[in-house]
Amino acid sequence: MDTTRPREATGEPDRVGPYRILSQLGRGGMGAVYLAEREGADFTQRVALKLLTSDAGAGVGDPLLAGQLRSERRILARLEHPGIARFIDGGTTREGRSYIAMEYIEGTTLLEYCERGQLGVEARLHLFLDVCDAVQYAHQQLVVHRDLKPRNIMVTSEGRAKLLDFGIAKLTGGGAGSSTGTDHSQTGMWLTPAYASPEQVRGDPVTTATDVYACGVLLYEALTGMPPYEVDGLPAADVERIVCQYTPERPSARVRDARLRRELAGDLDSIVLKALAKEPDRRYASMRDLGEDMQRYLDRRPILARPDSAAYRASRFLRRHRMPVASAALVLVLLIAGVVTASLLAAKASRERDRAEVSRRQSEDATAFLIGLFQANDATEGLMDSVTAGDLFARGIERAEALEDQPLVQAQMYDAMGQVAINLSRYDMARDLFTRALTLRRAADPDGSPELAASLRHLAGAEARLGDHETNVALVRESLAMDQRVLGSDHPVTLNTLELMARVAMARGWYREGEALQREALARRTEVQGKDHPDTIHSLRALAVWRLRSGHLQEAEILYRSVLEQQTEILGLEHDDVLETKLRLGDMLYTQTGDFEEAERLFRDVLGVQRARFGDQDRRLRWAKHSLGVLLDTLGRFQEADALFADILTLSTRVMGPEHMSTIAAMEIMGSHLRRAGRYQESLAAIQEALDLKRALVGERNLGVVGTMYSEAWTYMRMGEYALADSIFRVGNAIVEDEWSSFTSRRSDGYRALAMNAVYWGRYEYAQANIDRARDIIAPLLERGEVTTDYEPLVRLDRTAAMLDAAWADPDRVERQ
Repeated sequence: MDTTRPREATGEPDRVGPYRILSQLGRGGMGAVYLAEREGADFTQRVALKLLTSDAGAGVGDPLLAGQLRSERRILARLEHPGIARFIDGGTTREGRSYIAMEYIEGTTLLEYCERGQLGVEARLHLFLDVCDAVQYAHQQLVVHRDLKPRNIMVTSEGRAKLLDFGIAKLTGGGAGSSTGTDHSQTGMWLTPAYASPEQVRGDPVTTATDVYACGVLLYEALTGMPPYEVDGLPAADVERIVCQYTPERPSARVRDARLRRELAGDLDSIVLKALAKEPDRRYASMRDLGEDMQRYLDRRPILARPDSAAYRASRFLRRHRMPVASAALVLVLLIAGVVTASLLAAKASRERDRAEVSRRQSEDATAFLIGLFQANDATEGLMDSVTAGDLFARGIERAEALEDQPLVQAQMYDAMGQVAINLSRYDMARDLFTRALTLRRAADPDGSPELAASLRHLAGAEARLGDHETNVALVRESLAMDQRVLGSDHPVTLNTLELMARVAMARGWYREGEALQREALARRTEVQGKDHPDTIHSLRALAVWRLRSGHLQEAEILYRSVLEQQTEILGLEHDDVLETKLRLGDMLYTQTGDFEEAERLFRDVLGVQRARFGDQDRRLRWAKHSLGVLLDTLGRFQEADALFADILTLSTRVMGPEHMSTIAAMEIMGSHLRRAGRYQESLAAIQEALDLKRALVGERNLGVVGTMYSEAWTYMRMGEYALADSIFRVGNAIVEDEWSSFTSRRSDGYRALAMNAVYWGRYEYAQANIDRARDIIAPLLERGEVTTDYEPLVRLDRTAAMLDAAWADPDRVERQ
């Protein structure tokens, strides 16, 4: 008995117009696509035939679908390009169902073709050049495709890409033809969210930039094997938040293969992320431009895409919205509150881990936007003056305090405003805001959560800046234990917290515990992420810092050079991590090994790259300028150094304001330079101004304040005011003994400073007593093997002891180092 259902029983047609249906190729929201053929007297022609659906609620007589298909027919009829499936025929069946016949492309979809053929990066880019050419041609004919996705791009057996399905395409240009495309309200139901641009999911007008964005998504997926966003199955509100607000990771950060990561890092990262820019005017101006940049990459020429600066989004916002400050503050805070609220509701609506993670990331992105408003790198464009910043800050707190009926949203806002307070150097206020956020989160999540752990870290940072290091340690330890329990020991966030705990231990002088934590983090990253992952290499560099601090100079240098080689190979010569490693290596070479020549070369290399990327007036050059300036001071090249330190201070004052902690630090740096140059009165004036400002911000007994006091005392010592210098050193040492007795290096350096001043003063027995006291502080570390005889505070102490010995032998020949 034949059980095959007749075609009529399945609802599938046997014929459509002159075409005989052979099989179904696919089905979508508008209808089905069939493989069909038409037989003539002396030919047989195969086509891909799209037939409107006859489902209930749509089907025969649906004016929307019929109108859209007529639009597609008109669009295809005007497109003649080897990279676009050709229009052949169109009409209406006897039942009133519209159809369209197109060139039938035998092949596989673009992404499937790449994976099946295991194509390399360059081969994939060549395919995308075909796509860019076809889409650019359509744009020149005033056609926007609006639905670029994998199944709409086929690759023939000859390896040529062909563009299909202009079902929701739109004619642009404002002429009569522009009405043939439907607007978003009509076509939104047919969008593919994973490939839709921000303006599409918002329902805003689309332009050719919409296709540039979709091509960026496809390129991201072709290069990494995964989409930039995971939105399948999510509600429309979640999709809109992700697509419109979440910045995807760099493609190179998504792949595990070290060779592929190196190939994607740099230029290809920049090309893809430029195509994926949220704002249409920040994407490539055309598909031709996108294709040309890919060709530039293939030709090994400099690309046109450049990564955004850290302050870009905030500066763009302020340029677009020049409104009264109070209104701006209210709008921004309401915006963030709305996003955070929606994120929390989405997380509550689903307990699935991936959904909760998406929600959390969106609220963090919203918070980051507000925080970014108070940061700037460009000296020519401070984002806001102190009045504006203060007003916005006050309005933010006011808005947060009004959210008592939404404790988790209120906690998020307090966290955001706390981070703003940190950026404004308002540490007392930051501590208060972080404490409020922590209290709310403890009540809501008594068993712990990633957000609660983050609040613990935020408060820990504020406590450290204010000098409460005991509380800082306790909070970081609690955060680490919570991350390990909630996220697992191998989660990237947990490993970051583990390394934070290592840094806290280093600051306290707990070398054994800190190095053990750092080595654990490195081992876990190596196992989970692989030895060539940038995060793993970053952890290896952190270990180099540890070995340097504990006196293992040779091992530290080997590690730094190994890290530099790996980072350069994987990330390229201009990556920020590569530049930082060069600076760290250079700092070690001139301070520890006396290799001034290589250190200067490294510093100038970094400055050259940074100046080319950011210009000379950018805060990101600060470290390189400072290191080079100190080296030049050491070599007696004070005039060259003077320009570098003046740049640092002028830039920070202009961008961050005269009372910001960054500016205060720059003022102190200038004071130290002036002392080395022998300009003692100028040095004293700069350092004392910095000291007064710092005391006003963080109080008298802060560790940073003590450091500035020591700098003041060093200047008095150089001026011959030994009694005054001795008094300041002793006050500072007393504060350290009372507040931070576990800070080994700071304690020993304080007594060494007293000893050196005493040598110049001619009080040799007093100097010896202080040297002995400093040695007693370091001795337990040496006995336990936590440091070596190359431990930097011990090396400095040995130099002072040698100077004392020389003074005993010949008091008239004391060399003032």
